[in-house]
Amino acid sequence: MTIFMGIQTDDFSFGAIDTKTTLRSDTGEKTGEIQYERKIFGLEEYRMSFATAGLVLETEFEIRTGYYVKEKIDSGGKKKSYSDVINEISDLYKQAYEDQGTYEHESYLMIFGSNPNTLKPFLYKCSSPNFEPEAIKQNELFFIGAYSDQYKAKATEIFNELMLECSSDGYDFNLMEWATKTFDAMSHNDAVGYPYILHLYKPYLALFTDDRAQYTGDTISKGEYRIRTDFDVELTHIK
Repeated sequence: MTIFMGIQTDDFSFGAIDTKTTLRSDTGEKTGEIQYERKIFGLEEYRMSFATAGLVLETEFEIRTGYYVKEKIDSGGKKKSYSDVINEISDLYKQAYEDQGTYEHESYLMIFGSNPNTLKPFLYKCSSPNFEPEAIKQNELFFIGAYSDQYKAKATEIFNELMLECSSDGYDFNLMEWATKTFDAMSHNDAVGYPYILHLYKPYLALFTDDRAQYTGDTISKGEYRIRTDFDVELTHIK
């Protein structure tokens, strides 16, 4: 299992995830073997990322479906619309889940970024078996994965603590600090582990440019704690 943390507002869309993976046998049972793998993939051309939690889906060549999806979309030739890309990601994961046939285990897909047409941030959850995109509400703190309810409670507690250190308008709330402290606070959960990967999208409002979203990403290794101001956002409340 893993843990994904996400939130989207009028001003940004953010996702954070760990990389620890407990391998399963062909029958779906845990083998006890641990690997550390990328579970989040950026589609720079489309100003969006997608991440996975739950059952690991693989292609017929035994590589994670995420690598296949990213390569397929990146090398697709003619640029697709925002909605077509989201639907294609969802459809590819639905097909991978059906092909794998391990239906007693759930799989989740999160797609987030900045809509290039409206400049509005977005965050979708797609759940097996159909992987239909479900919009997460603005300012809703979203977790999926191992002990997600406990993570959400801890993240809310840490959010309130960090808000006391922010300016009154909340312009300098740091998402990197929030996510790292939240994940670290649940260190007893051995299903989750470093490195952590963070992706952030902010609508880019400058005129006369084709760059329609500002992207910030980083990978945090254990013992490498630091705060990047690139992850400062305006955030005054969560749900």
